[in-house]
Amino acid sequence: MFGVFIMVRHLYLVGYDVGDDDRQDTIRNQVKNYAFGGQLSAYECYLTNQDKTQLQKQLNKYLAHQDAGCVIQVHQTYWQTKPRKSPIFNPTDDFLYIG
Repeated sequence: MFGVFIMVRHLYLVGYDVGDDDRQDTIRNQVKNYAFGGQLSAYECYLTNQDKTQLQKQLNKYLAHQDAGCVIQVHQTYWQTKPRKSPIFNPTDDFLYIG
């Protein structure tokens, strides 16, 4: 009997600040291969450990010394803590999301 292999994906925020337009396009395309959402130079990516390692290698390959990049695991999102039908923001929240 064969065992079941489950690949667990975690949410990561992948961001970069690249000065050269050509490198920026290359990096954006590499990150978008994994992304399900994002804006400009920050993307939300659900990655397996293998995906994360591969993406980090790709970023390291194209980022120059004057550039910056990060892959940060998100453990809980704002929307996971709010009821689905409540459009009301709490005035004590420390941020506001419009989207």
